[in-house]
Amino acid sequence: VIFLGMTSYLEFPNIVSNKLDVYSDKNHESWKFDYKNDLDGWFYCFKDPENYFNPRKPKLLLSESDFADEKILVPDSSVKKKYDFIYICHKTDKDEKKCVKDDWVAYNKSLDLAFDCINIMCTKFKLKGIIVGRKGCESLSICKNSLEFTEKLEWHDLLQKYKESKFIFIPSIADASPRVITEALCFDLPIIVNKHILGGWKYVNKQTGVFFNDLNDFEHNLGILFKNMDTYTPRKYFIDNYGIVRSGKRMLNFIRNNYGNKVNIPNECKYLMPRFIKKDYQIQKK
Repeated sequence: VIFLGMTSYLEFPNIVSNKLDVYSDKNHESWKFDYKNDLDGWFYCFKDPENYFNPRKPKLLLSESDFADEKILVPDSSVKKKYDFIYICHKTDKDEKKCVKDDWVAYNKSLDLAFDCINIMCTKFKLKGIIVGRKGCESLSICKNSLEFTEKLEWHDLLQKYKESKFIFIPSIADASPRVITEALCFDLPIIVNKHILGGWKYVNKQTGVFFNDLNDFEHNLGILFKNMDTYTPRKYFIDNYGIVRSGKRMLNFIRNNYGNKVNIPNECKYLMPRFIKKDYQIQKK
C-alpha cells in the first residue's frame, strides 16, 4: 500500500502554530507517528516545501482546493448582488453560542486582522459585507450597520451567499489552501488574499485579484482591486488551470511516475480524485 499525505491542516506535518491545537505540542502522542519519513510522498500547498518534508520523498504542489467542481459552483446573473464582500470564519463548535476572539478558527482565519480591515472597508470605502459564521460578534466592528452576520451556514446556503457577493476577503495566514478561495473563483468572484497565507497564494494573479501584506497596505491594495474589478476573469482562470480533470491528471501522473510499479491503477483511468467520486467528468467550457 502506498500512503501519500496531502497538506490541508495549518502547518502540518510541521508543529502547528495554533496554540489551541494539540498538534502545537511536540510531545503530544499524535506525534508518535513519523509522518515525514513514514509516508511515501506528499501533495502540498506551501511556498517553501523544503521546510516541511523529507527531501528524498516525492512531492507535488497540489491541494484539495484545486478540485472545486465548476459545474456545481456556477455564477447566476439573475441573483442580485447584496454584498460587496464576503468573509467566512465559523465559530468552533464549543463556542458556537457565544463570540470569542481567540477560538481555534479565529486564529486560523486571522479574525483580529479581519475586523481591522473590515472597518476600513466599511468606513473609508462605504462597503457592505457579510460575515459568515460569526453571529453575535457585531461588537467587534465599528460599522456593524454595514454588515450582516450569520450563523455557520450549510454548504448549499453558503453557495447562495457567494452569488450575492462581489469579492471574497481572505485575511488568513495559518490556513492551508482554504477551499473557499477556489469556490469563490468558480463563482467568478475576485479575491483579496493575505500574502503570508500558508496555502492558496498560487491562485492570486492579474486574472483573479490582489495580495495585501498587512494593515499598512490593505487600503492601497483594496483600491487596486476596485480599479481592476472589470478586468478580472477568475472563473475562466480556474477552469483553464485547475478543476477536477486538470488537477486529477496531475495527481494521476505524479502517482504513475513515482509509484507506477507499485499501484494497480487501470490504464484507461484518465484522472484521480482525492475525496469525492467524479466519473467521466467533462471540463466546463464556460
